[in-house]
Parts: sequence; C-alpha cells; structure tokens
Amino acid sequence: MISSLLFSFLLFSMSDHQVEEDGILSEFTVITKGNTEKVNFPKHEILNPIMMTCTDRIIALSNVFKPTHLSVYDYRASSFMGHFLNAGRGNGEVSIMTTLKTQGEELYFWDLNKRQLSTVRTNNPGHIINSVSFVKANEQIFKVYRINDDMSLGTGPFKGYPFAIMDNKADSITTLFGIYPLAEDDNLNDTQKAYACQWNCHYELERKKMVAATTCGSFIAFYELKDLNKPALVCKKGNILPKFAKAKGGSVKFLPHNTYGFIDVAGNAHYCVALYWGKRYDDYPQDIFGGNMLLIYDWNGNPIKAIKLNSIYRTITVTPDSDTILLVRKNERTGEFVVEKLCLLTSHQVQRYN
Repeated sequence: MISSLLFSFLLFSMSDHQVEEDGILSEFTVITKGNTEKVNFPKHEILNPIMMTCTDRIIALSNVFKPTHLSVYDYRASSFMGHFLNAGRGNGEVSIMTTLKTQGEELYFWDLNKRQLSTVRTNNPGHIINSVSFVKANEQIFKVYRINDDMSLGTGPFKGYPFAIMDNKADSITTLFGIYPLAEDDNLNDTQKAYACQWNCHYELERKKMVAATTCGSFIAFYELKDLNKPALVCKKGNILPKFAKAKGGSVKFLPHNTYGFIDVAGNAHYCVALYWGKRYDDYPQDIFGGNMLLIYDWNGNPIKAIKLNSIYRTITVTPDSDTILLVRKNERTGEFVVEKLCLLTSHQVQRYN
C-alpha cells in the first residue's frame, strides 16, 4: 500500500472550490522565462524515469515499472553506460526506489520495500558496494537521504514529527525534528500526516543544510543540520495546506481542489532549486505530471528568482560544481522522455550566492 501511494495520487471527489492565492510565488520579484536545450541522452534508452541525479560527469535516471531501476549516461564522453540494478527482492536487486542522490562519485538510493539504503559507484553502477538497513528504527520509512557514513535523514510516520536523524550502524533514531504544515485541529495520526504531505527533500553536504518541500499543498522549509542532535529551522514558507479526506487503512484520499506544489527539489553548494506546479491535478494535460516553474533559493531560504518553463517536467537535478540544471519531461505528443538542460548563470545572469 505504501509503494502505490508514493507513486500515484489516488482518487478525487467532485466539487468546485475557489483557487487560493499562492504565497510561494508572491515572494519572487524576479520572474523570467527559461529556454532549455536537449542533452544527448539517447531517447530510446530513457525508460520511465521518476527521479534523476548527477555528478559533473554522469546523469543517472531512476525508472519505475521497468526491468531495471537505473539508467546511466556519461555526458562528458557522450556515451550511454547502460541499464543497471534488476527489479526484484534478491541480492543485488532493487524493489522500489524512493530516493536517488549523489555524494561525490557515489550514487545512493532508498529501497522502500527492502528497507535498505544502498550505495553504488558511478564508474560501476551495477554493483552495490554497501547497504544499510533500517528495520528496527521504523517499519514505514518513506524516504532516506544519506548525511554521511554514520548518519542518515528519514521521512515517514515518526511520532509527532516529519523527519528523523538515524544512526546507520545502530539502526536507530537519534533525533526527531521538523514541522508539519497542517491545521492543529485535523486530528490526524502520524501515518496520515506523512501521507498528506508527500515530502521531497535534499541534503547539501557542504552547507550542512536540508530543504524539505511538500508535493501536496504548497510548503517549503529549510533546516540547518550542523548539530545533528539539534536540527534548527532556518525558515519556512507557504500558505496552502494539502486538501484530503481520511481513508481506510490509516491513509488519506486527496480531493480535487488539492494543490500540487513542489514536485522535486535539488541543489548544490550555491543554490537550492525547486520544481513547482502550484495548481490542481485537473490542470495537467492528459498523462502528464510535473512542474513548469523553477524556484531558485539560497540556502537560507531567500528567494532569488523564478523561471517559467515552456513544458512540464517530471524531475530535476543540479550539477555539483557548475550551474546547470538538468530536467526530464515527457513529450505530450509522442510519449517519449527527453533530458534537457538550463544554465542558471546565463538565464538573465543570476548572481551566484556563496
């Protein structure tokens, strides 16, 4: 049940509601148009990507509902490296990826069903070199992001809080933290709160900060994680709450006037970049889900600029040492996926924030 909820947005009831004013977009005084360029990632090798990450050499796509979970392209050498990590629950196989990120020359991902945070090297992405299991800590962790070799960050139905700092070796939670953008009188249990928000996160190692944004509703928060025993809220933004009804099994059912806000978040040491929609599900073209705006923040949560895109994109990533944003979209006419790029510094010369 958990896996299906994380990859689909359920049922809708029929009623008309007035559109709420978007407090996220109103903060941006600089809004420009962004023109993307195609990346030479072979189109026939792009399967069904749901997430993307990169280094300054490779692009990695995470696939759903395909025989393999990982597709890797070396864009420096203009060479497709292959499809890796067979679907399954056996040794060396992957059941469901719910995170895919990089640290240095390593890719790591959270396998929701196997409850493992696994690592591969970018030069050998088919071989898992390390896996950390989180079973005792919590049996329903939705997503895990690596902080370092010893500690990780998790999202899920934790007691009273949306996020947890976890000890990799002890399989235990050391700290719970964070705030939910939900009304205090909702009378929700921890599982319903976690399902209602659908968090997307990014941890930036050099800054020792994280960003957490909701797919449902419109809310984004920045945290400082220099002291892992006392994560500190830097700022929070957003005024639109998720719209849902309680469902069977302790879950939720999203309503037709629910706003889908932050589709993905990424970043490097200089910027945080969010892929944003800010509208209802019914406003999407048929069979297309994603965002059509890039919101650029510094790591204190200050808005820098918003970029309007010409298409709807499914996922984004940012190159670590440059200012290139990579995006994936689905062609509405052909159904094919395309990887594109946008240079932030040449997009009306945004100043780099150090």
